[in-house]
Amino acid sequence: MRERMESDIWEGLAKNYLTKNETWSYLQDKEARRKEFINLIKQRLFKDIWCKMEKSGETKNPFIESKNSEFIRNDRRTKILVDKRTEEASIENKGAHFILKINEDIYNNKKSYKSRSCIAHELGHTFLYDTDLTPIKPYFEYPGGSLFFQSKTREDIFRKEEGFVYEIALHILVPDEYLRKKVSLLPSIEEFIKACEEFKVTREMMVKRLYWYTYNWRTGDNYWSDSAFYFYPYFGENSFIRHPKGNSEVFRGVLFKKERLFEIKVYWYKMINLIIDALDKPEKIISKQLELEKKKIKGEAIYLPNENRFLIMVKPLIEDV
Repeated sequence: MRERMESDIWEGLAKNYLTKNETWSYLQDKEARRKEFINLIKQRLFKDIWCKMEKSGETKNPFIESKNSEFIRNDRRTKILVDKRTEEASIENKGAHFILKINEDIYNNKKSYKSRSCIAHELGHTFLYDTDLTPIKPYFEYPGGSLFFQSKTREDIFRKEEGFVYEIALHILVPDEYLRKKVSLLPSIEEFIKACEEFKVTREMMVKRLYWYTYNWRTGDNYWSDSAFYFYPYFGENSFIRHPKGNSEVFRGVLFKKERLFEIKVYWYKMINLIIDALDKPEKIISKQLELEKKKIKGEAIYLPNENRFLIMVKPLIEDV
């Protein structure tokens, strides 16, 4: 009998994080129950990651601060090699261990958190492998030796694996167990900036952690569900002529996804005065009350000249939540 090949990462990991009955139930009705089972696998995977971190002594943020971290060296069986030739970072299975190469300039740049992001991301790849075996082997593969995810395009295969390990990286750097301890459930720009510094992660990683990934597995909500956040580039006056772009600049919580009234094109013009005031007072958070079709909204903005952008947040006033 021909062995069934997993159609993607989640089916490949099901045997590790689902019981046989759960897996069978999923396979009977994949289309209807897919999201439910992916979330169940994620929930158990992230709990497993945290248990491994905790057992390795990673119990204080910022996490994986040292390349000699026991979690990196022993649990993930990874050696970090700093060199000049690697463009950013890469990881390779050497059988007895992984070699994680990271660019020397990135690693030694103390003003940037990029090295931490790169290391956490590459460690994410190791969770597709059984590190209890020697030699280390992937949980699933096809005869050519590459990880197999059913797809028509090479780009889609790349996207599926890279998206998977990016999400793991965020849970390594900002575990659920510490997120609530260090970051308020009440969103604000001040709290966002503080969170980036607290966990030593880039703004791009933190905004996705707060708005994209499930925090409450029972409800499916993200951490900051009742707000929307924008990165708005500013290189001069012409920057104001367009709306923010999709997922690269716009991050919306559940409330802002559900109500069409919060579409950016609808109320962007209402925020222009807020942005102009922030431009006049760089590095200071400016707040204004906005009203949209009888809905009261609080807007916040800060202009960061050293980053060539604005950070902007909108959220309902307390009485409207």
